Amino acid sequence: YTQELQQLALTMEVLDQVTTENDNALAAEKVPVISEKTAKFLSMIHGYLDTQKQMNAKYAEEDPGELLGNFDVGAEVTKPSYTQELQQQSIYGKPVKSMSELYEAAELAKPVYEKIVQKLVDKVHAATDDDDDDDQVVFAPLKGANRAEEKANDDYASRVPGPGVSWLFDIVRGSIKFASTEELCKCMELLKEPEDATEFRLVKAKNRFQNPTLSGYRDFNVCIQITVPNEDGDGSFQHICELQIHHIAIKSLSKELHSHHYYEFFRSYFDGATATLTDRMADLEMIAGGEKLDSEYLTKMLT
Repeated sequence: YTQELQQLALTMEVLDQVTTENDNALAAEKVPVISEKTAKFLSMIHGYLDTQKQMNAKYAEEDPGELLGNFDVGAEVTKPSYTQELQQQSIYGKPVKSMSELYEAAELAKPVYEKIVQKLVDKVHAATDDDDDDDQVVFAPLKGANRAEEKANDDYASRVPGPGVSWLFDIVRGSIKFASTEELCKCMELLKEPEDATEFRLVKAKNRFQNPTLSGYRDFNVCIQITVPNEDGDGSFQHICELQIHHIAIKSLSKELHSHHYYEFFRSYFDGATATLTDRMADLEMIAGGEKLDSEYLTKMLT
């Protein structure tokens, strides 16, 4: 019994010595103070990565065969040639020269576009034997003129042929939410090969089920060129409109997780260069996992 007490006392003495040495080492070590900006950045990384993980899991659940991700929208609309044929037209059929000409045409195009989109949805339901009450069609108001002018100046001012305003395809816009993968595929098939080519044609498309956004959100984003009759019935012109096609379950989860919040944060953080964030995904995952990065990158990102 005496030997056991002596051994215990010796053990306690060693532990006390180790603890003292550790306390002294911690006191001597300079522990960096995390700034509010750094803390927010790290918090956003964790939230962003968690959101992306959940969004990826939801897509895998809804489309296990990756029919949407593998859907071929066509190279000619993925990277269209921006020739005069795709410039927005005035009501007289010539490329628009001003914002007023663009909006004059858009006002006439809007009701025509809405009829085409509603007919498209009806055809999808007929083809899939599915008239799901959850499916939703939303038509937005015309894009605000101030935002449109800003976009024309920032994104298209240098595009030839000009002017930049003639390349605004989202003045007239809308969205469809479908409840099934089958419906989304059928919708895209009908857009690629319309039954009546005189009504519209697909001119631009992004398959974001194949190339999701930074936060993992997926949808189809397309532009269709529609034929719009003039008010007096004498002649017609072409107008390009935007259509977003969503999967309801993915859209709902995105809203629940506020995924766009993370997208906007990092887009702002990287001054709009979202490709930079994509390139740094491995680094962000390392930060979230507590691993060390080179000091140059940490200094740049966190100060």
